Amino acid sequence: MITVRLFSVLREKTGVDRITLDPAQVDSVEAAIELLSADYPDIARYRPWIRPALNRTYCSLHAPLATGDELSLITPVSGG
Repeated sequence: MITVRLFSVLREKTGVDRITLDPAQVDSVEAAIELLSADYPDIARYRPWIRPALNRTYCSLHAPLATGDELSLITPVSGG
């Protein structure tokens, strides 16, 4: 399985902090975000600001996914 972790506003808006995906359904970070956007409209809404990280390293949308990967969807945070 692939574990997707949501942070900041994505966690607040979706009400979940972790989602599990079947690697047979997604082969890239972009495919995972598209699949999640269909189930969670707030992910689609914030998509332009999402910075993905694969196994704790920032990555491109074209990065491949495999069983055991951890994909983090990070949005900008503000505060002081």
